[in-house]
Amino acid sequence: MENTLHQIDNLTKHEAIWLTKAAHELSEKGVSQTRILCENIGDRNLTSSKLGALLKTYGGDFGIIKTARSSWSLLRNDGTILVKDPWAYAAGFIDADGYITITKRGEPRAGIIATGARGRIHCENLYKTLGCGVLQLDLKVHKSSKRSQHRLQFYSRDDLNKLLLGVGPHLQLKKRQAHAVLELLGLGRETVAKARKTELQRVVKWENWKDTKADDLLAEWGVDVETVEKWSTRDPEIVRLGIEAERLVGAL
Repeated sequence: MENTLHQIDNLTKHEAIWLTKAAHELSEKGVSQTRILCENIGDRNLTSSKLGALLKTYGGDFGIIKTARSSWSLLRNDGTILVKDPWAYAAGFIDADGYITITKRGEPRAGIIATGARGRIHCENLYKTLGCGVLQLDLKVHKSSKRSQHRLQFYSRDDLNKLLLGVGPHLQLKKRQAHAVLELLGLGRETVAKARKTELQRVVKWENWKDTKADDLLAEWGVDVETVEKWSTRDPEIVRLGIEAERLVGAL
């Protein structure tokens, strides 16, 4: 307690007010990004970078903990996290520290990976709040590592549908991956469906790796960027009609 008081003594009056207002905002909204907190505090002398630095150093003294990149939440006295909108909370984690993918075998997957004691709190909280997924705690990344890793992963069709439909409206960085996986989950085994599954698998891989492997992927698939964009924006209704036409022909 003495150390905490000593830390707070290092704050100016304005800095203490900003952090108090940030805690109030989080109590109202549950989870929020640094930029939004800064805007809602409404002090022209406060910048997002300044608030972020204050939260990183002194946030814990005000019950504020980091949720994901640039996002913060309040920690209750019982050690659980205050969450007003669980889907927005989960979306922030998936965008920052999670993944949405389709394996080489065509299996859709999604998950959240976190480390340390706080990471465990977040994964446990999400698992309880969302009511789906497979929780794995205290995994060792390698033998010499003292830092534990925690995972909340989604494999089944029902879990993936529930997760992606919930987080979809809130995703910023992985929205296309979510849409692609949701479409894939609704496809059958028809020839048209199989062709579309290949496109969707490539769309997800492209979105996940385009920043570092764009040229390699285009060369591997023998296409250009415009073709990948067409795959990504293809109307699912057109695909559905193609599948129905295939079924009709097969029934003749």
